[in-house]
Amino acid sequence: MRCDILFIDRNILAVKTLEILKNTIEIPIQNLAGYTGVSIDELNSVLKELAKYYFIEFSNNRVSWSRADNPSLIKPWGWNIVHEIILGSTQEYIRGCSLWTVVVAELQIYGRGRHGKKWYSNLGGLWCSFRLTIRSDNINYLPLAVPLIIVNILNRYYGINALIKWPNDIIYGNKKLAGLIIEAEALHNMFIANIGIGFNVNNNPPIPGSISLRNIVGYKIPRNGLLSQLIGWIGRLEKLLIEPRKLVDEYLAKLSTLNRMVQVKTSSGTIIGRAVNVNEYGELVMRVNGEEKIFTADEVIELRHID
Repeated sequence: MRCDILFIDRNILAVKTLEILKNTIEIPIQNLAGYTGVSIDELNSVLKELAKYYFIEFSNNRVSWSRADNPSLIKPWGWNIVHEIILGSTQEYIRGCSLWTVVVAELQIYGRGRHGKKWYSNLGGLWCSFRLTIRSDNINYLPLAVPLIIVNILNRYYGINALIKWPNDIIYGNKKLAGLIIEAEALHNMFIANIGIGFNVNNNPPIPGSISLRNIVGYKIPRNGLLSQLIGWIGRLEKLLIEPRKLVDEYLAKLSTLNRMVQVKTSSGTIIGRAVNVNEYGELVMRVNGEEKIFTADEVIELRHID
């Protein structure tokens, strides 16, 4: 029990420390110890733990959170950045934000995926939500475009051949690297899209069957580069949707689920069949006992590859 209490205490101190560092270029370690209410030895222990997941820098008894890793320090053109150390859920928070806002949290207590499933969001990951407008004739293509953006970023900038597991997981070696959730609100003749992305970057994923970028490449990744790429590409979403047929073809080329035997769980029961296509609306087409059946992402509670 005492070990559990110490772990919780350290997490609280880590959150407090990040809260101070996020808006500070650098701070004397003596001052940081005073603000957190611990001895320098205790603070050093917390900083060493944080340095496993973040780019925490020490120089001449001063401490800073690297500009390459601290989301509070990036200023993307056309976007408003909200960086909080701890939130219930970025996806809930962003509903009250203005358009063209990105919300980033270091720790989510109630992070969620589709169908209200809990998303475990521990320190060192990239947990973020984007709020933007999308034309009504393009809204159906978002479930194809957003995961394609993620796998293309991973391939282009990190040399990682990640794939898409329908409908919203990004996997590497059959392990989950990232997930996303897309929610929309009608606004006159267009939609407001709230896009949530959970990315295992430098954290230790607590769920079996998950993996982080650090696990794959063998070293810590400065997260602001990844965040900047996501912001840049998501800001250009409408341009990616100009050629729907090309988008579908590129998506299918990165879809690990295609032509595999899958087990689909819905509210009506479990279906087993072969995934033969995903159409332009992002719906899964399965061949079940010689017949084709179509499933929307909203219908499917869980999909498993079984071959």
